[in-house]
Amino acid sequence: MYAKHIHYFGAFIHFIYLGLFAIYVNLIYLDRDFEARVPLCWCMLICLVYPTFYDGLQLWNAGMTYFEDPWNFLDQGYIWFGVANILQ
Repeated sequence: MYAKHIHYFGAFIHFIYLGLFAIYVNLIYLDRDFEARVPLCWCMLICLVYPTFYDGLQLWNAGMTYFEDPWNFLDQGYIWFGVANILQ
């Protein structure tokens, strides 16, 4: 119950990222509007700061036991594939 607001905030940031990603795909790949690329990439990168900080804090607190939970690999994939998408 005490962490409800933390999870709501994380979900909110995730939905913003997904919305920005959908706009990015529509503008860049479908409409070929390359002028909008830089601001959208910065916004998506800002949305990845929170999950990076949150998972980094979990890794710091748990140590190597962090990698015993398979869901953490999914979280790391979300972060690093998001960064790779922005840098491409």
